[in-house]
Amino acid sequence: MIKTIPEVAEILKRGGVCAFPTETVYGLGAHPFHPEAIQRIFAIKGRAGDQPLSLHISQLGELFKFGQDIPSMANRFINRFWPGPLALIVPSSPLVPSQARSNRQTASFRYPNHFQFRELGRLVGAPLIATSANRSGSLSAVCSLDAEAELGEWIDGTVDGGPCDYALDSTLVDLTTDPPTVLREGAIGLELLQEQTGFHLKLVGRKLVRLEVLFLPEGKSFPENQSGDIVVLKSVPKKESMFFSLLADLQKQNVSKVYIPAEFSLQNKVVQRLWFRGQKKRGDGNCK
Repeated sequence: MIKTIPEVAEILKRGGVCAFPTETVYGLGAHPFHPEAIQRIFAIKGRAGDQPLSLHISQLGELFKFGQDIPSMANRFINRFWPGPLALIVPSSPLVPSQARSNRQTASFRYPNHFQFRELGRLVGAPLIATSANRSGSLSAVCSLDAEAELGEWIDGTVDGGPCDYALDSTLVDLTTDPPTVLREGAIGLELLQEQTGFHLKLVGRKLVRLEVLFLPEGKSFPENQSGDIVVLKSVPKKESMFFSLLADLQKQNVSKVYIPAEFSLQNKVVQRLWFRGQKKRGDGNCK
């Protein structure tokens, strides 16, 4: 259910679990001092307990409160990319619940550049323990309708912040390794990270690509001379969740464009959500 920012803030402070917008994808979050809510995130997501969640902060000071022994190199990343679509792994302070960091000594921090999230964080008065607002194995939510369609029956509310600017997950850098390692290359590319910080970074995870879904009018043929990053679907699963899982698998294979015959398109709301996912420029409207 769509709720206002003050309503969601109160729900989170009481131990609820809600979805919220960022500039990359929608997040699924809880208050850091409500262990039952954190456990709900793992259950709702279908996420293994050994895969840690992240902390989404709304002001820089929270990094130094919930992290400790922050490496000096972090300053270059912070100065050039925060707030923005970059997550940094640093040593964790005891304030971060062990279940959220999967009993590790480190934690991942995100400082989203999204005014509605930052207002939400200000009202909550603490970072949010969070992950992307989707079931494991499905596409990350890039608008409130995505989050509601996928998780609405299990969560306590959603802040509608419109479509996400990047529609691609954040880049994740581990600053506790030497050299720093990129565990996920997302909205910020490896070359730009190295250029702006002067550090040599090692990519040890996968590179994410923006998935663009294109619908062709009935009777129109598919483009010729297709490259390996383009896939043509001759049919689509009738169940929406299975369809989104299929697209998530294609995205993992670095597919950037998926062509679907118009006669196989799903309900109009799904078509619009998929269309937004492939756009580089967006207005203020939501995908519904």
